[in-house]
Amino acid sequence: MDTFAPIQINQNSDVESLLKSADGFSKQNDYPSALKVYHQALDVVDEKDPVLFEIYKNMGNIYLKCGDIEAAEEKYNLANAINSQDESLMVNYGVLCIQKGEYRAAKDRFASVVEQNKSSDLAWVGLGLVHRAHADHDLARACLQRALDENSQNKIAITHYYEWCIQDGIDAPDTYIATFLDQSPNDPDMIKLANGLNQ
Repeated sequence: MDTFAPIQINQNSDVESLLKSADGFSKQNDYPSALKVYHQALDVVDEKDPVLFEIYKNMGNIYLKCGDIEAAEEKYNLANAINSQDESLMVNYGVLCIQKGEYRAAKDRFASVVEQNKSSDLAWVGLGLVHRAHADHDLARACLQRALDENSQNKIAITHYYEWCIQDGIDAPDTYIATFLDQSPNDPDMIKLANGLNQ
């Protein structure tokens, strides 16, 4: 039994380095390279390895960002078959439903996450997007505020909140941006947003 141990260790380290490489490409928005590396990882990973869940979920995320809805759903379904209780996967499914225009299904996904974890800022953002699509602007903004109560560093929530306040003709306090910049003073997106509001 011991004679097989080094091979297993090497395989794990290979997979680990591939996943780090894919993550690096994703962060640089080099999605074709990231997908190529994930496919390489699928070739070497054992079919019972729990890391398969992360690979499929991450591939689904990339396809979703690239607008390939069918490929994203296929990968999410593979991940879901391994772990149907993962919160981030449920949120990703909700985003996928929004992309498909299936707002009722999206709302069900996000609401299910919030029922399990009231502090899921991403699920609150998702609910905000659904309510916005149904023209319930007050509730949409309230969902974003709840998201920011849970995570003051959620850039998506901050950006949408101020955009929606401007669109709805509502004065927005600059507290959310100020709180964000207290922790991340050099963030270019938030500096730009703050400058735009102060003009």
